[in-house]
Amino acid sequence: MTKLRIDHAVIDADLVIFDKDGTLIDFEFYWGERTRRCGERLIERVGGDGTLRAALFSSLGFDAANGQTAGDGPLATATMTKIYTVATVVLYQHGFGWDEAEAHVQAAFASCMGAIPTGDLVRTLSDVPDLFRCLDQAGAKIAIVTSDDHATAAETLALLGVSDLVSAIVGGDDDIPMKPAPDAILHVCEQLGVAPQRTMMVGDTVADLVMAGRAGAGVRLAVLSGVGGRTELATHADLIIASIDDIVVEP
Repeated sequence: MTKLRIDHAVIDADLVIFDKDGTLIDFEFYWGERTRRCGERLIERVGGDGTLRAALFSSLGFDAANGQTAGDGPLATATMTKIYTVATVVLYQHGFGWDEAEAHVQAAFASCMGAIPTGDLVRTLSDVPDLFRCLDQAGAKIAIVTSDDHATAAETLALLGVSDLVSAIVGGDDDIPMKPAPDAILHVCEQLGVAPQRTMMVGDTVADLVMAGRAGAGVRLAVLSGVGGRTELATHADLIIASIDDIVVEP
């Protein structure tokens, strides 16, 4: 049994499941820059103009002017496959045939967005290795549930140096219904032999917290380090903290 102190609350948990982007790493630093680069690559490939550019970024839930992502938009919550579909729909709505649009997206956008992450784009929001080591030493199991693809998530954990501390990963391409459905958490709990009630979910979006609630997770912990704001998260969270820096593992 691992005791975690979060503000004035003390939590008992056997499993801590983390979202990745906006929780462990800086969402806007990674996905904002990547979306900008990949979107421009797609626009250039199809000879698009400012109207198409605006429609693409708006449909993805990304404000390219200020680098902000909508907390309830596709970029923040959808799987990569769904994001590629959104981009394809935008091209279709701007005069491209569906098959042609899909081919352009796969060649220019998907190949870019789905590329293995590089260290220059991965900026942690805390001392992730230290927190994970403390959780592991206290006996808690650690898992990741992310809308990003499994291989990309695994490579990010490798870049952070915590791969050996994570017992399970569920990615958006793992053929498991994704957030806000409860299936990913239930799958991890079954895989690791931990009851949902003994599990804490840590995430920065409403989808993370709704997933946890539907799965019957013991604690829904919201962080304000990602795309979700306090007002929208408060309805679905048991506790809200600034970042995972505020999670203290009791000795």
